[in-house]
Amino acid sequence: MISKACEEGLSEKIINDDNILHIASFKGNTRLVKNLIECGCKLEIRKEKGYTPLICASRNGHLELVKYLISVGTDKEAKNKIGGKALIYASFTGQLEVVKFLYTKKGDLTECQISSKSDSLHGKQLRAIFSHFG
Repeated sequence: MISKACEEGLSEKIINDDNILHIASFKGNTRLVKNLIECGCKLEIRKEKGYTPLICASRNGHLELVKYLISVGTDKEAKNKIGGKALIYASFTGQLEVVKFLYTKKGDLTECQISSKSDSLHGKQLRAIFSHFG
């Protein structure tokens, strides 16, 4: 059924700034995400504000899905329109396990700042915390 939906263009449709891959990633539905990607859904499809499926999964703490997305080659350093990456959104929402995982995948902390001053401060705090890990 999913492959038929993809053939009909479901994987490309954006409704109210959401795509089915974004919704599945936000909800942590790893099985649906795998099926969609196997049917050809684009890993790097973006919402209007630039959010990727990885950012959606990371900010909600869906570690297994984050691992899967990284394993199939998603860009872990992709930024949304204000410069936020999966690592910083996971940290904003307190998803420590996701933050640790992304950090072990060589998450770039040198550019962990987004448009507002408080967010820039948060990026500096993140770099200070992770400097203790080596």
